Order: sequence, then structure tokens, then C-alpha cells
Amino acid sequence: MAEYKGGQKHDPNKPMVVVVSHQASKTGAPILALNLCMQLSTSHNVIVVLLSGGALFSRFLETGTALLMARYTFVNHKVVRGALKRASLGRPIEFALANCIVSAPFIEPIRSLGIPCLCLVHEYASYVKPLTIFTDVGLWASRLIWPTRLTMNDMLRRCPHLVELPMEVMPQGPCVLPEADQDGGSANTAPLATETVAERYLRHLDKDTLLVLGAGTIEMRKGVDLFIETASHISKNAQGMKVKYAWIGSGYLPDYDFNVSVWLDDQINRSGLGLQLTMLDESPAYRELIKRCDLFIMSSRLDALPNVAIDAMLAGKPVLCFENACGIAEQLEPYPDLHSACVAPYLDCNDLAQKALALLQDPGRRIEIAELSLAAAQDRFQMDSYVARLRELGEICREESQQEDTDIAYILDHRLIDRKFHTTNTSLSDRTIAQRYVLSWRKNIYGRKPVAGFHPGIYFENNLSSGSGRDPLVDWHQQGQPSGLWQVQVIESGPVLANLNELSVALHVHVFSPEFLTPILAHLNFNSVRPDLYISFSDPNFEPEILRVSAQFDLDPNLRLVPNRGRDMGTLLSELALELDRRYSLHGHVHTIFNEGVHVPAMREFLQINLLGNTKLPMLDRILSQFVQQPGLGMVFADDPNCLGWSENRDQAEALALRLGLPPLPVAINFPVGSMFWARKGCLTSLYGLGLKWDDYPEEPLPYDGTILHAVERLMPQVCMANGYTYAVTHVPGISR
Repeated sequence: MAEYKGGQKHDPNKPMVVVVSHQASKTGAPILALNLCMQLSTSHNVIVVLLSGGALFSRFLETGTALLMARYTFVNHKVVRGALKRASLGRPIEFALANCIVSAPFIEPIRSLGIPCLCLVHEYASYVKPLTIFTDVGLWASRLIWPTRLTMNDMLRRCPHLVELPMEVMPQGPCVLPEADQDGGSANTAPLATETVAERYLRHLDKDTLLVLGAGTIEMRKGVDLFIETASHISKNAQGMKVKYAWIGSGYLPDYDFNVSVWLDDQINRSGLGLQLTMLDESPAYRELIKRCDLFIMSSRLDALPNVAIDAMLAGKPVLCFENACGIAEQLEPYPDLHSACVAPYLDCNDLAQKALALLQDPGRRIEIAELSLAAAQDRFQMDSYVARLRELGEICREESQQEDTDIAYILDHRLIDRKFHTTNTSLSDRTIAQRYVLSWRKNIYGRKPVAGFHPGIYFENNLSSGSGRDPLVDWHQQGQPSGLWQVQVIESGPVLANLNELSVALHVHVFSPEFLTPILAHLNFNSVRPDLYISFSDPNFEPEILRVSAQFDLDPNLRLVPNRGRDMGTLLSELALELDRRYSLHGHVHTIFNEGVHVPAMREFLQINLLGNTKLPMLDRILSQFVQQPGLGMVFADDPNCLGWSENRDQAEALALRLGLPPLPVAINFPVGSMFWARKGCLTSLYGLGLKWDDYPEEPLPYDGTILHAVERLMPQVCMANGYTYAVTHVPGISR
């Protein structure tokens, strides 16, 4: 990273803070970041971190004691940590503010130093790709700060697994630029190219002409086309009123931009607005235009909390917008008169035009709404209180971070994580693994088991409260590793009993793809046991290949051609389950996995080795030996390190649980991920006896989640325990996923 000495002298009596901006351009988010730097510099030593430069670089430099900027868009964590240590002069950093989701690359290296980090998220999840960015940011950031519920709920709708993240909704205050930069226009516009056109437009505007203004960069998200459509509706019903329309913002180039501008130009002309609507490039006259306008229309399709709208409200102008599209609509909710006068249904240009006309035609009402807008803006948008709350949250998060560091140190000191089981990433340091573990369980984001057989989520549910701040693994160890539902037997070694072939054992294999049958039978061949083999399939063309492969292993399977419905689990339940449960003391269920995802080969290998074995470990022999030695053992499946939950299957699972007479379902669960397992006769009889038919299963293509099949998969251990049995898991050392 490039390292610069800042314009502010380091004050040893002030605490240290980091402010991260994805760039230094004269656009909304960077200007907010600059305002945060200016505010915080009065009470803190500010270290500014930039992903890229821009016109405000020198202003950022002036506000900080140091400035760090990435040389490339790729962020090297080690380099960032070293640069922060040098910039802080070895002093502790109180907290960090990462402005925008685009600043995400810096959050992990900052947090890895034990520095709490608040991420200010201004983006909608709808246009952030890939969505996994929110998972990464949610894991590492101490808090997500949203300007509106609208943006927060958009993320939760698309990322429901992040519902337990610590988050806060708080609108920012108005942003200003240092005086020398005022020609940069609004915090929502880019650097100015010309001033004369907008100034000339203002000079030639009659005093008795009503002006309707819109602003923003020329792009689909800003809804420039919706502004034009609204203007067209107003114009058709203005009935002799003198109304002009202007849009100010960069990027209107109809002779060169064939993606947006050319179509806007055509829309203006075909709507008959050629003499009434003017497109203005950004200009120092921006604020004069706001002062001059009578109405401001925020026509964005998606805008968190645009500074141009805040500017307009603080200038005492009615701001009209769409519900569920712009955060301003949410800010007007506490003021019924304002909301009813200024907020139209989602993208309803006709309704928005009617509201605009009502104000344009009634000067008294317009003045009344303008005064209410100013009062609301002064109440809602206060930069001092915004920064004060950020500082307060920073202090809260610093205390949380200290507890996290204590837990991490404890885990490392006592070597509580089996890294070969817990993760497949061999490049991670032990500290990073421990920190990721602690943060994932603190926020319930894709938690993983630290060691085979222990489920932190089940321990937490049964022993800790949500506000305890305790890590389940640390607490379990400090309490003397008590036994309970959270810890189950792990089958990974042990003697293999003789005469296992005397057991009545069957294995059901459902074949989605014949080419993957060979590995299953090869894994089976590593054992002394030769179970009766049942092979099901839905495509009759598979039969010759299935028979050929079976013959290679000297096997004579019982073949079942079944409907293409319910996949492997439906086939088991509706075709074979009762027969296997009646005829055999033990039965297994595996399949060739129906998916083409990138992780499927690893999962296939993981499950087959755990349930059948490899050249070194005859896992089926070991599993069957445990069944013989433990009459109360009902079910065995692979211990997946991923702690998956009910996800979208809870409702269906509860409906089935009611039919099965199960007790209330827990929140955290163990279950055979991938629906492969071994079971004892009677362990799942009540489930098999439900009599599910082929029509009970959804037709192909099956959704990724949320079906009765996914619910059954998650219910099986609950059924097992309800029927009086225990379950165990397998772990093959060195094999994980």
C-alpha cells in the first residue's frame, strides 16, 4: 500500500480511529466518508484508508494523521495489517468505519488485528453481485449500519441466513464539502465539467415559472425515465400553468451513450417535452437550482438515502418519491401529512404526477408542505448525532471485540479446534481459523463444528442465553466438557468384529448417474461385509450399465425402476423403506448425488468414505461393529463439519413432526447432510409408516431447498431419538469438506 503522512498532527491524547472509503471521488459515499473524517478529526487521530483515489484525495489527506491507499484493487491482508500498525504508531485503534459494501476487502484485515469495524452499507442487495459479499461483510464487521429499513430488509430478503447479524438503522446527516470544493456540486454528483449551461438556464428562467427539479447520475437506477414520464403526466394536466422541468447530473450524452441517454432523449421528444424539460450537466449552480425549484422529484428505482434529497428537504422543498424505492419515503413515515402528499406507490408515475400537480396548483399547500419538509429534515438528518452514535457503537463493539479476543486466545491455548476436521483451507493460520470460528457462531453465519462429534449450536441452545456473549465451545470446555445432546459418539476407529457377514444387512443405492455407481461399489469392496444390494433408478436406459458395473464386483443387485419423483429419499420412503425395515436388522441408504455443483465431487467422496470406507479404513465394518456392540444405537451418518439448520424446511418439518407425534423441534440440529446413513431396524419405522406416496413429492426440477424431502432428511435423527435410540457420527481422520 502507498503510505502518506496526513495533514493533521498526531495527538497522543486523542484516541485512534480508521475511516475506509472505496474511493475519493466527488460522489455521495466518498463525500460522506470525508465528512466523517472531518467530524472525527476534532476528537480522534484519523487514519484514512482508500481503495482508490479521486478528486478528493487531498481533502482526505488533510483530515487524517495518515493516509493509506491500495496500489491495486487487490487487497493483501498482511500488507494492510503492517501499514495500519505503522500508521497508528503502535497505539491501539479504537474502532474503524468502513463506508460502503465496496470497502469490504479491508474489513477482514482490520478485524484480524482485533479492531472493531462498523460497516456503513448504502447499497441494496438487489444490485450487489455476488450476494456472498454480504455474508463476508456480515461475518467480519462488528455492526452493519443501514441508512433505512428498506435497504436492510432488501438484504435480509435475499440473504435470510444473516437475520441474526448485529445491525442498526440510522440515517446520516447532511454532507458538506470544504469551501474550495463547493464547485463539486452535490454529494450525489460527480466532478463538474461545465457551469455555464446551468447558470444560463437559471438566468433565463422567468420568476413566475414553476420549476420541478430532479438530480443524479444518468443511469437506470436513478429513474431518469420515470422523472420524464412524471413530467409528461404533469404537463398534460397543468392547464395553462407555466411549469418547467430540469434534471441535473453527469452522463447525459445522447450522441454517444446508446445504453441510456439516447433513449431518454427520444422519450423527451416523443413526450412533447422538448421545450419544457432540460437536461443539465452537473454544475456549481446545483444548490441555486435547489433554492429556485418549487418541487424536487426523487424518481430513483433504488436509492438508499440520496444526499440530493436531503439537500432539497433542508432547503425547504417538498421532495416527492416512490414507496419502496427511495429511503426518503421511509423518513417521511412519521409525518402523515408529508407522506400522503409526497409519496406515491412504487413507480406509479401517474400518482406521483397527481401529487405534484396538487402542490403546484395550490401555493398555500406547497408552502405548508415545504415547511413540514424542512422541519422533518432538521429532525431526521443531524450529522453531529449520527457521528456521536457511531462513536457510541464503536465503544460497544470494542468491548465485544475484547471478549472475542479472550475467547480466541482460550481456544488457541487449549487447542480446542481440530483444524483438519474444521476446515479444508490449509493456508489459514491457527488464529484466523479460531477467529472465524468465534465470529461465525457469534453471528450464526455458517457455523462449523470445531471437532468431530461436538455441535456448538446445540450446546448454545441448551445451556446459554442469546445475550450471554459466551462462545459455546469455550463455555463447554470451561464447564468441564459436560455430556449432552450436543456431543455424540464419533466412530473413527476401533476393532472390527468377526462374523459380521452373519448380520442381515441391506444397502440401497439410488442411481442418478450410472458413471458414479462404480466408486460406490469400490468403496463397499474395502469391507468384509457383503450386504444385499438394492439399486433403484428412474431411467430404464440405465439398467444395462448398472448390471455391467455390478457384475464387475460380483454382485447380483435387486433392481427397482421407479418414477422420476422424490429422488433418492422419495424412492426409499415410497418403494423400499418398509421392506428393508422388515427384512433386515440393519440397512443403509446412499446415492450418486443429483447435482452438478462445484462442491459435489468433494461431498460425494466425503460421504462415501465416511459411510463405506477406503483402502485404509473399512468404515462399514466399523459401523456395523458398533451396531452390534450397542443395541441402543439406532442411526449412523457422516459428521459434516457444516452446521446446517432447518433453513426453509421448518414449516414442513413441523407438519411432519405433528403427524409423527414428535416433541417440539429444537432450533439447532444434527442430521445426515446429503441424506446418506445407516439405520437399525425399528429406528425409523414410524417415519417409514407414514405411507408417503409418489404424489407427495414435488415434480422435477426440484428446488434447492424447502421441500418435504429436505424436511425428512432433517427429521430423521429426531425420529430416531423419539423411538428410543441414539445416533452416532463417523469421522475419517484427514477427510473433511
